Amino acid sequence: MGVTTNPMLLKMEKVTAFDFYDNLSSIDEIILSFFQITKREEVEKFYEIPAINRPKIVFKIPLVKEHYNFLKSIKNFKYFKYYTCGTITYDLVQLYTALDLGVDYCIILVSKNENKNFLEEAVEFKNKHKYKTDLIAASFREKNDIIRALSSGVEYLTIPPNVMEKIFINAQAEKDYENFSNYIS
Repeated sequence: MGVTTNPMLLKMEKVTAFDFYDNLSSIDEIILSFFQITKREEVEKFYEIPAINRPKIVFKIPLVKEHYNFLKSIKNFKYFKYYTCGTITYDLVQLYTALDLGVDYCIILVSKNENKNFLEEAVEFKNKHKYKTDLIAASFREKNDIIRALSSGVEYLTIPPNVMEKIFINAQAEKDYENFSNYIS
């Protein structure tokens, strides 16, 4: 199971990324944790956790101008066995920057993106240039967004609970299930 954080929600709850991680660390099923980090000080607390005692921690770094210098320090994260993820990715320039800097993951926003073809363009660009970064599709509103993302070839999806419920809505499956249930009754 993976967990990701939203910095706005953490701030509203007056919880730091490290405190949130500390609360999660007792859950054995978590193998991947994403934390949005924008300041070096936020990262340094994580350095104190021995690698053997923690799940795979991924630092999400916004792909915006204000954080470019911070993004360039990605190699330091790898030294401490942490992973990195470029986030808030809306165009090929941002994607290229993240891939070129060597992030482990990059989040591609689907529904929020004005460029409705960006998801497919991102997968094609990554594959064409043979980058090893895993792409994560995010920002879904409907079941068809998820189907599109699955068809595109991204490695991971992050799906909100309200959309996850829609995945199992299928008129033909419901009809078949009803017929089957009536038959065995």
